[in-house]
Amino acid sequence: MMRTTLKGRNQEVAASYVANALKHSILRSFRALSSSNCAHCRNVALKDFLDKKRRLKQMENSKQARARSLPPASIASETNPSITPTVPRTSSLPPAQPAQESSKPSKKRRISESEPPEAKPQHQAKKPRTQEQSSAKKPDPQSQEPASRSPATDETKPIVPQKKGLKQEAVPSKGSKPEQASTKGKLSKSSAPPASGISKSWPSNVGKQKIKGLFNPAQWCYRRSVLQSLIAVPQLFNLLDESHKNCPKQGRCVTCAMRQLLLSYHSSSGGVGSQLGALDNAIRATGKTSDPRWSAVGHTQEDSNDFLQYLLGTIEKAKGVQKDQFSSLFGVKHKISWSCDGCKKTHVHSDPPNFSLSLPIPKQSGTVNITDCLNTYHRESNVTIRCDKCKKNSKRTRVFQLDNAPDVLPIQLMRFGFGARGPTKNKQHVEYPEELDLARWSLDTSKPLKYRLQAIVAHSGTLKFGHYIAYVRGADGIKEISDDTIMNSSPKEWKRPTTNFNPYILVYIKQ
Repeated sequence: MMRTTLKGRNQEVAASYVANALKHSILRSFRALSSSNCAHCRNVALKDFLDKKRRLKQMENSKQARARSLPPASIASETNPSITPTVPRTSSLPPAQPAQESSKPSKKRRISESEPPEAKPQHQAKKPRTQEQSSAKKPDPQSQEPASRSPATDETKPIVPQKKGLKQEAVPSKGSKPEQASTKGKLSKSSAPPASGISKSWPSNVGKQKIKGLFNPAQWCYRRSVLQSLIAVPQLFNLLDESHKNCPKQGRCVTCAMRQLLLSYHSSSGGVGSQLGALDNAIRATGKTSDPRWSAVGHTQEDSNDFLQYLLGTIEKAKGVQKDQFSSLFGVKHKISWSCDGCKKTHVHSDPPNFSLSLPIPKQSGTVNITDCLNTYHRESNVTIRCDKCKKNSKRTRVFQLDNAPDVLPIQLMRFGFGARGPTKNKQHVEYPEELDLARWSLDTSKPLKYRLQAIVAHSGTLKFGHYIAYVRGADGIKEISDDTIMNSSPKEWKRPTTNFNPYILVYIKQ
């Protein structure tokens, strides 16, 4: 009997190694499919990708069928014979509920993700932003969280394209209430609040949970990458946790859905499937009146910075959110001044606040860093302006200075240009520091204005197609997140993402 059991366990271990190798091979095939410009090479890569996906699906179905036939207490140990099942020692759980799989800490770079469905690559839509396709199988709502949130997991899966026309089961029906995230006790705040009055520290019982993946049912990587970068900001969590409660717009309020997603994401247990689906539904409902781009079912490709502007603008208008406070938290504001040589009058104009600082990338030889971008944006310019006092037109020097430096500063690197054949993407590498001081570009240059890098949204592809990912600073280090796939990232990649991904949005937090 013991020999039979050991033999079965050895087979499971061997199958696990084969599955992991196959998943890495699928990822390589997908990257080859995404980067190839040759039609024949794409067809070969597509055939190889689908064949490997079919083999992997057969292995997973066989594994699930065997798991259902095992007693609950033996599932984890049969999956990995080197450890014992991690069954919570509490009487509150049903005795028949199977334990989650766990394993020894993996030395592999990829650490976690959810079960992606079988997929076929789809034809690309018109705007440059995304390249994903949906799956042929409907996902389980709870699978939007990576398959195992245990730090010991070594499951690996590729970035899976999705299939057009898929409805996600995680999205609740119209009028239904999203699943509420459970929190034990009041979320206590710590540390003195900054100028916005919102603490920049995580509450004592959140912020230490591991990063969770966000399932992408269609071509919403532009949304998922932005959501990951905002979820990593403690000020947004603290703001919505306190200011937006008891909203009457059940099921149709983007801010309510975002609040529930934040609470669920930072909860120690449970997935984020239903909360993420509720947010997508709320965005679709409000997009019909605010912006048609967000009312689509997920098969259009959009710009991640446009979505960031829409989402923050919607939260700013929500009931219970103070506009001045939110502007201090996210609003970037500049002052423009110039003096008339004739009457000596100084003219000052304040631009309305924006939710990101859009920096042009200068054309120059050699290395370009973010200081060059900031200097280009804030440089003095000679313009002909009519003086309101003396009624004369003459050339003046216009000065552009930072008036309001928000607590959270998203910086957009404008990667759009024009070539001989029309609009093109600027793939110029831009160096950016982990610590950034904006004092030299502000009205008050005597005081330091230091920020720390918290998240990055990066894009791979062209203006016609591509894929977005996010780099996020978490409690257990820096992670690279592609939808529901989570990988460890090194400090080198944090400063300069590898391969074809170009940093597009840098999210800094004021220190």
